[in-house]
Amino acid sequence: WPSDKLKELKDINNLGPDPTAEDFDFKKFQERLAGKKGKIKTVLMDQSIFAGIGNIYSYEILWLSGIHPIKPVSSLTQEDIKSIFNSTKKILKKALEARGTSDSDYRDPSGQKGHYQDILYVYGLEGEKCQKNDGGIITRLKVASRSAHFCPAHQKLNF
Repeated sequence: WPSDKLKELKDINNLGPDPTAEDFDFKKFQERLAGKKGKIKTVLMDQSIFAGIGNIYSYEILWLSGIHPIKPVSSLTQEDIKSIFNSTKKILKKALEARGTSDSDYRDPSGQKGHYQDILYVYGLEGEKCQKNDGGIITRLKVASRSAHFCPAHQKLNF
């Protein structure tokens, strides 16, 4: 695609900011969540709010932050938001270092498989013990027609 015509692409222009960008700080993250309605997992995956957080990474972010995937954004505390922000930065950094997740046919631009699937915390691990050794067993539920894997021991639904 001619680079001078990128501004004409509606899909590109409607993307939210990249959470891995150096200048993407907690203040910007918090502003992007302000006034949003819906479940946190669904909001994280909305590419117009944050670019690059897909289904797998939303599981991983919420597992690491200890936030239940169906918790309403409107009920998140400042501490919750800070935890999700920090987890987003950590998970996406790890995913980039691992060259993405090739659980099926994903390949990076050079045609190589990614390796994040080798270090997953929760995705696809339904029925297994939680890696936080908290006694939880990874559980799966549906959120907006998508699966959500989580640990009921440390990702309690409280609001």
